[in-house]
Formats: sequence, C-alpha cells, structure tokens
Amino acid sequence: MKLRFITGYRTQAILEFQNPAKNHKSGWGAKAVWYMYDKMAYSTVDDQQLFLKTSGHQLLREMSFHWSYHYRYNLDHHHNIIFSYLDISAADTLVILNPQFLPDGRTEAKTLDVQYIYSFDRRNSKIYPLSGYSTEFSFSRRGLSMSNDYTGFSRIELEGSYQEPLMNRLYGKSDIKTSFIDQNRVPYFYKSGLGYKEYINGYEYRVVDGTSFGALKNKLIFELLPRRDLMLNWMPLKQFSRIHYTLYLKANFDVGYVYNKYPSSLNHMANSLLLGYGFGLDLVTFYDQIWSINYSFNNFGDHGFYFHLNLVL
Repeated sequence: MKLRFITGYRTQAILEFQNPAKNHKSGWGAKAVWYMYDKMAYSTVDDQQLFLKTSGHQLLREMSFHWSYHYRYNLDHHHNIIFSYLDISAADTLVILNPQFLPDGRTEAKTLDVQYIYSFDRRNSKIYPLSGYSTEFSFSRRGLSMSNDYTGFSRIELEGSYQEPLMNRLYGKSDIKTSFIDQNRVPYFYKSGLGYKEYINGYEYRVVDGTSFGALKNKLIFELLPRRDLMLNWMPLKQFSRIHYTLYLKANFDVGYVYNKYPSSLNHMANSLLLGYGFGLDLVTFYDQIWSINYSFNNFGDHGFYFHLNLVL
C-alpha cells in the first residue's frame, strides 16, 4: 500500500495498492491518481516547451484510476496489462493558446486507455547493469473518448539493452528504443516524441515533437572507484548505518531521429538526424540512487553540464 502527497506546481495525491504475487507468478494492483497543475506546458517553440504559470489558479486537473494484472513465466518473462480511466479538465486559457491541447479543441476529456507490456530481463542489475540483456514490447490504445467521437490512437514501443564487460573494469553498453503511433498528429496533452519520457544526451533541455521516433544510446563505462562501504557509527538505526558507493567514468555517443509529418516552422529538430555525445561521472549508492553529471554536446551547437538523478540510460 502506498500513499503519496506532494504540493508545488504539480500538486499530486496517489493511492496505490499492489496485491502480493500469487506463488510469485501473478498478481494485481490498483491505483488512484489526482493531479492539479498551476504551471503547464502548452506548446513547443525552438524545440523547447513553453509554460504557462499562474498564481494558485488551476490550469489543468487530471484524475485517473488504473487496474493492472501481471504474470511472470519461467522467472524472466513478464506480462502486464493495464486498464486506465482518465478525467481531464483544462482551463480555457490553455485551449485558447493551443487549440490542439486536448482532442477537438475541447476543455474536458474522459477517456479509456489499455496497455499490454511484455518484458524479458537477464541483466545482472536493474539499477546499473554491467552485463546481460533485456527486451520489452508494449502496445497501447490511448485516448478512447467516452464523451465525444474521438477514438484515440495506438502506440507500439520496442526497446532493448545489451551490456558486457570488455576488459578489467571496462564495460560497454547499448540501448535502443523505438516508438510508432498510427496517426500523423495527436493532441499536445499526450506529448509524443523525444525529450519527454525518453531523451538522448546533449538534448536534455530540448523536446522534439513527432509521432514516431528511434534512439540508439551507447556508453563506454570505466569503474573508477570500486565499491566501498562506509559505516555511520552515529546512526541510531543500524539498518541505515551502512552506505555503499561506486564511481564510474563514462563516455556517451547517442543517435536519434523523430518523424513528424506536420512539423512546425517554429521548430527545426524533427525529421533531422540527432547526435549527442560527451562524458561524465555516475555515482551509484545506497537505496538504488544514481547521481550523474555529464558534459554533453549535440550537432545543433548545444553543450554544457547536465545533472541527472536516477537517469542512467
């Protein structure tokens, strides 16, 4: 059972229950989510999101209910199906600024989503893998309206990763991700493309809108500081008194492409080859925390330091 409440630009309340897996093979879960935004991205200009901010006035309210069922076969094969109901209400200001923010220029949407996910995972770690491989396939139908004629869209996603030791303390890692949508344009609320859930190095401050994309991310990793353990003798709770940490030096080279049939004249990165490269440090420590600092470049002239927390792909 999880209960979460956070305030800020996105006030959120989440109640989640996960039924323990029966015989470690199958189980179900349910989740209720409530979001209220007083700062919201409504459009993309120069491949960067434009935000509207208010002082305590609600720009977007999103309520959703989710039910999931998962099944594990032969230890490494995982199947998961998720049914979701969403109730979305947008302020008139958002729809005036972007009539395509919600389907058909409406200020409200009540929709059904369904998603199936299959994954196969044989990595030595889910947090910071250095050997093994994994694959995942996802099919989803999103935005099926219960209040108008909008029928939504389908999305197929494929991803995989492979990592292996190259020599003493040196590792190679590659990740690939592709996504396809069966329509040439989707409402802005769904934010499809690179820079939202998926990104490539050197484009951290950019979003590239489109209906389909592919990304290949490559990393060369050197174990700069092998695992060390630090005891905090002053900690009264012994279970929290041991901290471990490992430091890795890395070099990145990423390639991506986003397809957009109707690109905006205000953006220029879609339908172009995207290259990102650089170097950095990863600190892996207790409670599965990964702190990363990178200096990255891209082929559009952006470069600089980028800090990540628990984003290692």
